[in-house]
Amino acid sequence: MVTLRPYQPASFLTPMGSWAKMRVLKRKGFPQNLRNWRFVTLTTDPARYPDEEEAYEIGKRRLRQFLYELRQDYDILKWWGKIEFHEPDELGRGFVHWHLLIDYKRPIAAADLRRAWPLGRVQIQGVRDSRFEYLFKYVAKGMDWIPDWVLRRKRMRFCFSSPGFFPADGKRGRKDGPSPRLGADPAGTNTENNRIADSDTIGERLKRWARSAISRSISGRGGLARYRRWELRRCEWSQLVVQAARLKISRSMTDEEMTVTGHQIETSETWIQILPVSYPTGRLSVA
Repeated sequence: MVTLRPYQPASFLTPMGSWAKMRVLKRKGFPQNLRNWRFVTLTTDPARYPDEEEAYEIGKRRLRQFLYELRQDYDILKWWGKIEFHEPDELGRGFVHWHLLIDYKRPIAAADLRRAWPLGRVQIQGVRDSRFEYLFKYVAKGMDWIPDWVLRRKRMRFCFSSPGFFPADGKRGRKDGPSPRLGADPAGTNTENNRIADSDTIGERLKRWARSAISRSISGRGGLARYRRWELRRCEWSQLVVQAARLKISRSMTDEEMTVTGHQIETSETWIQILPVSYPTGRLSVA
């Protein structure tokens, strides 16, 4: 039997990919106890910066100065940050806001924050729950909506950290490699900075992900798992699921012959190749 799943590389660009990204960060040594850290959110004022892409560029440059100024007055050890997007406003604009986790366990004066970030609002609170997964669910969730100006860009850094935030060797336990269940992207989307291939925009990359799938089968020799990446012909994963369900009904297949859910299709390789998928674009090694 072959199990076919949607292609979801470790990336903050998709909800499923964000959880794969969380596993990557945990393996790299992301702190598991964040209790009493400072959680800061930074926004830009749309009245002063009405163009959302320009507001992002200005905020990105100011962010470095913001952290520098705070460190002059506070003994901040390390930090990690991620950008998110506001829901579109009445004009359809999508503005960025920045989330920061700061390893500092005492109060930071609101006046110091406002002085260091003059571009818009600043919110700060102490982290009350020490559980990594609880906070990550809120801070590092995938992006349900991405503004058009982001989709047109070729690259964008969605998360960042201070020097020394992760262990020096970047490893803890397993090697920091992609999960074969989700797939390895040949252009390197599983890297820390979510780098986008020079030839593609972010929107084009997302479309290609949606038209790809990962299969898992068991080799007859030694029972080793074999992973492959497939290209879907003229459809995305959701459309493939519908066609697989129709095929199962039309051929009166039992669950032993084919099972179909929103996140998985399990059947023989013969039946899979009747579906609108091309031959594998590459074999993935087991991580």
